Amino acid sequence: MLSVFLFAQKAGVSKSSGEAKSTAAGLQPYMESLAKTLKTAAASEDRLKAGEALAPIQEQIGLYAEAAATYGSAASLAGVQTLRGQKLLLGSVRCSLSCGDVSGADFLLSTAFASASDTNIKASVKLYALWSWIIKVQTEKELEGPVSVLQTYVSAQDMLSVRPALLLTLYRITGEKKWAQKLQSDFPDSPEAAVCAGNARLLPAPFWFFFNPAPFPIQAEGS
Repeated sequence: MLSVFLFAQKAGVSKSSGEAKSTAAGLQPYMESLAKTLKTAAASEDRLKAGEALAPIQEQIGLYAEAAATYGSAASLAGVQTLRGQKLLLGSVRCSLSCGDVSGADFLLSTAFASASDTNIKASVKLYALWSWIIKVQTEKELEGPVSVLQTYVSAQDMLSVRPALLLTLYRITGEKKWAQKLQSDFPDSPEAAVCAGNARLLPAPFWFFFNPAPFPIQAEGS
């Protein structure tokens, strides 16, 4: 999502897959340099900074499996129980969902955040757990449970940091324009609002394109 890369960090957005490929080619030497530093730098802080720089680039251009691994490596260097490390682990969860590794995402969600105390971290964990639940649904009827939870979360004060992602998720899976309208009204400058307005689109195969049944299409208001 997804607040995004869109989800902001949060799920990234992009104008075209062609642009993403062009960007990837242009960044390749830089990415290779970062990957080398991550593996071979003598100082752990240098390796950590390289991972922190490389993982978001991989995520933004759609290299989700690679990004998940890089986020995980960086989290280990930061310390998985530190705030810095937990933010990186969330990136690994998000990218695991985006590449279809739901079991890997679920393992991290169930084991890595039990001691989390930061409100924003806990909100993201709840959001990503919902995304994982949604990915697993097989029928429209099975969406009723996660939709009900989403509707509860969207008004919860402790979920404010991920509210744009919650609203976009609700719009995406219900097709109800009230969620898009609230998103555009309350968070007009968010990447999620840009997606709803038709000014951006999701990069290039985020997790919810694996939904079964297929979700409602995202449309600009008035379309």
